[in-house]
Amino acid sequence: MGTFDISRINFDPKKHYSSVRMQQGRVLTDDDWNEDKRISETEIKETIIDVIGAYGSPDDGFLIENVVVNVTPGPDPDVIDFDILPGTMYLGGIKLDLEKREKFRLQKDWLQHKFSIDTKPDIASRERFDLVYIEAWQQPVSAVEDSSLFEVALGGPDTTTRLKNMRRVKLATNIGQPNCTDAWSQLKLNWQNAGLGKVNGNYERIANTQLEVGYLNNGLPEDLCTPSAVGGYLGAENQAIRVQIVDETHFTWGFDNASPYYRVKITEFSIVTMLTEPKDQYHWPLSNQIVEILPWSAVLTNGEKIATLAGHFSKVNASYNPDNGQFTLQDPITAAFGGEWKKRDDKAELDNQEPTEYYYMRVWNRGSDLTSVAKINFASNTPIALGNTGLEITFTGANRQSNDYWVIAARPETPNKVVPWDLETGIKAHGVRLYFAPLAIIRWTMDAQQNPVAEVIHDCRRKFDPLTEQDCCCLDAKPGRGWERIFDQFRDNQDICVCFKNGIYELEKPVNLINKGNIKFTGGGKGSQIIVKNNETAFSFQNCKDIVIRDLAIQNNGLENVSTHLNGA
Repeated sequence: MGTFDISRINFDPKKHYSSVRMQQGRVLTDDDWNEDKRISETEIKETIIDVIGAYGSPDDGFLIENVVVNVTPGPDPDVIDFDILPGTMYLGGIKLDLEKREKFRLQKDWLQHKFSIDTKPDIASRERFDLVYIEAWQQPVSAVEDSSLFEVALGGPDTTTRLKNMRRVKLATNIGQPNCTDAWSQLKLNWQNAGLGKVNGNYERIANTQLEVGYLNNGLPEDLCTPSAVGGYLGAENQAIRVQIVDETHFTWGFDNASPYYRVKITEFSIVTMLTEPKDQYHWPLSNQIVEILPWSAVLTNGEKIATLAGHFSKVNASYNPDNGQFTLQDPITAAFGGEWKKRDDKAELDNQEPTEYYYMRVWNRGSDLTSVAKINFASNTPIALGNTGLEITFTGANRQSNDYWVIAARPETPNKVVPWDLETGIKAHGVRLYFAPLAIIRWTMDAQQNPVAEVIHDCRRKFDPLTEQDCCCLDAKPGRGWERIFDQFRDNQDICVCFKNGIYELEKPVNLINKGNIKFTGGGKGSQIIVKNNETAFSFQNCKDIVIRDLAIQNNGLENVSTHLNGA
């Protein structure tokens, strides 16, 4: 993942700023431009959530179909696979687009999908239920990753970065719940029990970790010619210090927002050849500096690859040699590191380039601090000195989310004041913001030959029509046998709204709805046909509220107007 080379982050939505305005004769900084974009993006997201909702699709976007068990050659286990249909989905105010049908195992935004997980189900009991869900976030993409962003007329330097909407369809196997509502609640509870945080009403998973910044009263300045500043930042340069959580007990940090970023090739697991040259001697990776090796995460439409959010940390062993463009790692990568994409059916398309394989590298430059470990251990409410900066940090909160980060803007002119100011009392992370939502329930059973058989029994996606067509804003019933399972997910006193699209809906026995809220069924006239077998009753309502049934054709052995029973409705 490319990192913004920024000076600071000072955006605070609670200030309710509506835009940024330029003034004549003034200097324009990167933070002015970025804050203006953050203001407008936040307003757009909030408007989408207010109008559409936090989660919904206007079409078949990310609909799950054709669940199978793929037989894989060699020692790899047989794996679960299915189709993800193209279309649009809005999640947490982010618009996610899928231009064409994708296989679960061949998602363009998930090149490191491990083939060792989501394998052929071993159904010990009569049946098993899996929850398919989607994960989404935004991450920066630099010109090092997408080289088409370089303006060659500038002779080498890059300019801006981009934000990419990322989405991955994932599988929670053996969730133990047969309907969308209960399965989704179970998954959220599992995350909460694992210390990953809670999912809020906007489908964003929030960890309660905060970072506080304090000031030490001792230490040496980064510039030994500068007198020591008592009680504050000791650096001689204006810095954006990035502090990032690696896992639940470790963090890392570096100057320049950890933005020095390169393409590299690795041989013999520890020899790093820089395919992107450092821009000057100051940026040469030196012995005992911290670097992070990042494998591929996603492929762009032009064939370029972008990096994962997190990678392999190591100190530099032998410093960069400008004659051959190489240096070595103290902690080598493994043979399997970042190589899951090689097991994909489209491997030949992914490595159709020169070189066929490469990595990305991020430098976590800590200045004169060459003794601290790459991943630093921490505990809640325990202050930790931040190298030789004169600052100390304290993490609070009980749950963690890997890759959450904070940017501390430290300035020599104000050594005892950092930006954002609220860091002195503690703030939540600046990113990465993760969103999740349910897509489908898969039911597994065994056939006569004891082979696992899958069926998508619930489409968990929330559907919406354009404002001009909001005659029915409901769940869509799918024609065919078993469609009535759509009612299994509704609880007592809950409103039920179902849209019957054109098609044949076979019904073996009456649908009995008891103690529900408002009921609304809307169909497409004679094109929406419910065929009742061996019974004269299609729907039975007991102790329900207002009931609206419109434009449905209900038949039994060719006879229309099959009865609908109301009791205490």
